Amino acid sequence: MSQNEISAAIQRLPASYQTTLTAYLLEDLSYQEIADQLHKQVGTVRKSVERGLEMLRKELGKPTHIS
Repeated sequence: MSQNEISAAIQRLPASYQTTLTAYLLEDLSYQEIADQLHKQVGTVRKSVERGLEMLRKELGKPTHIS
């Protein structure tokens, strides 16, 4: 799967998940780096990434792990 396909699928998700998934998957930032940028707690970011990945898997029709 290409980065463009993943990016397009991310854009179809709710905005709150777009931000965290773009940072995590496409910019390769850590949970801590994302938390620092968004001024949120690491646990909040981790949960957002987990939920966003689940939504992304459904969007892409892939039951396997993406990361």
